Amino acid sequence: MANNRLWAARAKVGPFLIGLILVGLYMLLAQLFTHSVCLFESAVGLPCPGCGLTRAYICFFTGQFQQAFWWHPLFWYVPVFLGVWLFKWLKYGTKEPRWFTVFAVASAALFIGVYIVRMILRFPSVEPMVPNPDSFLQRAAALVVQLFHAVQGIFVRR
Repeated sequence: MANNRLWAARAKVGPFLIGLILVGLYMLLAQLFTHSVCLFESAVGLPCPGCGLTRAYICFFTGQFQQAFWWHPLFWYVPVFLGVWLFKWLKYGTKEPRWFTVFAVASAALFIGVYIVRMILRFPSVEPMVPNPDSFLQRAAALVVQLFHAVQGIFVRR
């Protein structure tokens, strides 16, 4: 009986660990090739709604509060969200009460709204809202353009 529970626990943990390893591997490769560990920025080349959060926390924990708000104005909201999520998880477990669903959707809308404002005001020239020219998508697009020019040079006479 205990052996069955052990296998059931492994069956639940196994995919999680594999996913964690794959995400870690992607982040390592992304850092090496795109100079960013942000999954979105390294893949697409555009800043994500969370861009600047790490730098905001570094500034906050070193006493640079105004600079923390500059890097990301919602850095303070992430611990609030995690605290509410933890409360929900401790009280309701895996159930999703309606109030939490509303809270999560409102939180996502808040982050997306702030992202849009930051993109309008700061993109593409003010950190952290700058494009990443080394992203995987940018590299793939450059490769396609090079291949197109190579094929064009073979078939088109000058």
